[in-house]
Amino acid sequence: MQPARSSLPRFPAAGSPASARRGGVATVALGLSALVASGCFLGDTTVPPPVNAFYYPTGLVRSPGGSTLYVTNSDFDLQYEGGTVFALDLTKLRPQLGTLLTALRKVGTDKTSTVEGACNGRRNTNSILNPGPCLAIPLALANGGEPLAASIGAFASGAVLVKRPDTTTDARLFVPVRGDPSITFLDIANDTSTGTFKRTLRCSSVTADNGARCTNDHLIGIEPFESTRSITLPTEPVGIDVSEDGKAIVVAHQTLKAVSLSINQWPASSGTTNENGSKPTLEFVLGNLPDGPTEVVAVPIPKLFKDRVELDIPTIDYQPGFLITYRAAPVLDLVRVHKSESGTARPSLSLATETLISVNADGKDSRGIAIDPSARRGCEDDCLKVTDVPTCLLGCTKIPIDVYIANRTPPSLLIGRLETTTTPQGSVKPTGAFDRVMITDSVPLAQGASKIAVGNVIDPQGNLSRRVFTAAFDSRLVFSYDPDNHRVDAIIKTGRGPHALAFDDDRTATDATKAEHAFLVIGHFTDSYLGVVDLDMRHPETFGTIFASVGTPMPPRDSK
Repeated sequence: MQPARSSLPRFPAAGSPASARRGGVATVALGLSALVASGCFLGDTTVPPPVNAFYYPTGLVRSPGGSTLYVTNSDFDLQYEGGTVFALDLTKLRPQLGTLLTALRKVGTDKTSTVEGACNGRRNTNSILNPGPCLAIPLALANGGEPLAASIGAFASGAVLVKRPDTTTDARLFVPVRGDPSITFLDIANDTSTGTFKRTLRCSSVTADNGARCTNDHLIGIEPFESTRSITLPTEPVGIDVSEDGKAIVVAHQTLKAVSLSINQWPASSGTTNENGSKPTLEFVLGNLPDGPTEVVAVPIPKLFKDRVELDIPTIDYQPGFLITYRAAPVLDLVRVHKSESGTARPSLSLATETLISVNADGKDSRGIAIDPSARRGCEDDCLKVTDVPTCLLGCTKIPIDVYIANRTPPSLLIGRLETTTTPQGSVKPTGAFDRVMITDSVPLAQGASKIAVGNVIDPQGNLSRRVFTAAFDSRLVFSYDPDNHRVDAIIKTGRGPHALAFDDDRTATDATKAEHAFLVIGHFTDSYLGVVDLDMRHPETFGTIFASVGTPMPPRDSK
């Protein structure tokens, strides 16, 4: 998770009193990893985290139905007893963003319109904290009241959301927390349901007030007796992703040359929490990897194999895979999940392939990673319209999956592809398959390349068009890369410490290629707020700029 050390607030010394920490952040604690490894909880145990302000946000996840934005706050400088997870109401925020965007677009074309008027007299005068034209929208106003919140441990490094496959009402949010260390999971409502939607963050065995602490029954990896191998979660959990079936959870552990595997188990009945032994469990730790495992992304299973893999039919040798990036090694690894080990029912991980990063001068220090399987997925969806579906799906497996990596030596966007080969080739009922990853190109970026995400802009014709966005933490920039035209087509100026990225668009059910709006939401780590970027190319006045901010920017204590 950690962006460049030179850019982040300093950690307080272990054992320093809370009052001293609030007076100014202490000098750098080079022993952070050792402190976390010791299992000590480093936060102030008497002051609950705020439920009305962001505090060093590290993760952004939009809900499947688009009603909610989940935000993880890390309590990076240990001012509180832990971090938080917020559930923001996007249905309350979007109308405010739309009204502001319309008003700002009139400035310059309508002689009666001014920035002061568009901002309702709240024009921004401090572009260091907030690059937007207006003062930030207070969090409570943006959300229509205080957001729904849950309190977690310190140093959350991100989040990933999965929907329950056998119901339209349930979902889960998984958060790697370095201060416990644990994978904290929260039961949430799936807002794609046609029924009444109620925003929830359930992570406690008891009913509690807003902002209450998640209890141990929602922390994976802290109790060895819960694991079939009697193990606990290694320290420094950072990158996380979940297989597309929502079962396998793989986490990178930054200082231990290891990745862990946990298995998600859903409650026996929808809408309940952890009954009948349904708590997810830590199952395996794969060690002896290169230095500095950092980020993780799940590889989609080809539709030709999917049913047979999920049903564990032995006629296909293909296991769910995850790609792993590293800070201290010029490689990209593919690890696979095995459902059984030596005849037992215990799942495990294995290293499948290792790809050398040779397109950069050094190749080390890879951070964020994202994939784009849309070309293969589009082909597979079209196969449902033909007579010979298996043959069509076999052809789709030959379409590569695009791979994108943020690398820092030198700062660049690495571009590659994952190719799938079936054995025997040409058979619609293959007995095996293997994936090969190749890194083929490098696009220069600015210092501090970190998080990366694939999303959409709206092109001049009103169609959604794919882009790859990379945040450069140190340089206060986000780069937009056009994969079809192989070029950076926009550079977005941000505030300090752009990190987490999420997208919000309103594509229609009748034509998924079009949308009325497209926003990029940027979590500004250093000053604890969200910036909203207009991604509609039909708006030359505002496209590629932060036109709104949410949550009052708050500089680190030692920089005031």
